[in-house]
Amino acid sequence: FWHASDLLNNSHAINFTYVNSSLIVNNTITVASNYSAGIVLTRSNSNVITNNTINTTGIGQQKYGIEILTDAINNTINNNSITTDGTGASNYGILLQTSATSNLLSGNSIRTNGTTANYGVYLTSSANNNTLLNNTILAQGSGSSNYGVYLISSVSGNVVQGNSIRTN
Repeated sequence: FWHASDLLNNSHAINFTYVNSSLIVNNTITVASNYSAGIVLTRSNSNVITNNTINTTGIGQQKYGIEILTDAINNTINNNSITTDGTGASNYGILLQTSATSNLLSGNSIRTNGTTANYGVYLTSSANNNTLLNNTILAQGSGSSNYGVYLISSVSGNVVQGNSIRTN
């Protein structure tokens, strides 16, 4: 069980940088700070993130359940329960960005909630050839601009199939 409460901004419970072929499995993660993330993979390949419960909560904005960043390739993210529930804007269940390529997101339960700009799964900046399969996604907020799956800024070759997606 990992609990990070009243931490400074930019707090991450688990952070893999240049880590390959490793497991993150059966964890309960709670992070309660501004600009926070449950799990971050940067330049990390062929890792498996499975059967985790991830909660990012608290006052402020920009909560991330899982961030897959900068050349993170061939990672599997499956069967996780992810909740991002901030009091401000920009809460992300899973973010794939900056050449995060060939990653599989399957069987995850993702819920985002805040004011505006809440995203279940967000792909940007050449996050290519990723597969989103059989996820349950609820993106909600008290305001507008809430998206289940959002692809923007030069992404290609991604597959979004068999997901249950709901927004308000």
